Amino acid sequence: MREAFRGVRRFSDFHERLGIPKAVLTKRLNYLVESGMFVLEEYQSVPQRYEYRLTEMGLDFWRVLLTMWDWEVSWDPDPNDMRFRLEHLDCGHVIRPVSSCSHCAQPLQLADISRGPGPGQGTEPMLPPRSRRRMNASSVKSPGEHALRSQIIQSVGDRWTPMVMGCIFRGSRRFNEIEAELYIPPYILGQRLDELVGLELIERRRYQDSPPRDEYLLTAKGLAQHHYTLQLMRWGDRWLAGDKGPPQIMVHKMCGHAFHADLRCSHCGELLERERVKLF
Repeated sequence: MREAFRGVRRFSDFHERLGIPKAVLTKRLNYLVESGMFVLEEYQSVPQRYEYRLTEMGLDFWRVLLTMWDWEVSWDPDPNDMRFRLEHLDCGHVIRPVSSCSHCAQPLQLADISRGPGPGQGTEPMLPPRSRRRMNASSVKSPGEHALRSQIIQSVGDRWTPMVMGCIFRGSRRFNEIEAELYIPPYILGQRLDELVGLELIERRRYQDSPPRDEYLLTAKGLAQHHYTLQLMRWGDRWLAGDKGPPQIMVHKMCGHAFHADLRCSHCGELLERERVKLF
């Protein structure tokens, strides 16, 4: 997706940029086409060749990608290792995206958001069962791939992990609370919690010694993920929510209005538009 936003459209160019096996790349591109993120357009008839172009649904994913990139920048142990910078074309400065309320434009503080059930709660489609083992990020890691990007793949690229993180964001801290909210098999929940602890996104804290019981708290690194988690929710509410609406409603306590996360320029404060930002 990142390379598509940087103008890559053809299979050979994706392969050259990413350096991943062709079979893996084919599966990823086919999945993105089936999901509605890409559409195939023929650019050569003999032999037949197609380009992968972002759909409106795919283009709308830009805020998620920007906030993922910003999280990488914030938590990279070596700032000189980051290969990209973000330019706001309207003010001409290298910037960072700042999450803000779409109504009052105030910068986002997670404590300023309240959550409640939305009209679509309980109507979310069931996730289909997987027919193969869960993909490990390291198995498809590109040459020179950034370590934090691999962590993002592990924390949001799996069926259950982002849902577990979402529960902890909403205040469920104990194993039985998360299990009851998600209807997740206990052995899978245990695996995901162990992985998130290993990624230092959550920490395990003992609250009872006999019998031993732990609760799970967000670390500062994990808490910082809420910027792209909120953008992912915004995107999902638009493209994946059913006719009844989103499963959750958020309210910004500072202004009292329904909360939707916008992105603003860290230099000039203006609203960021997809066509007016450039990664380089």
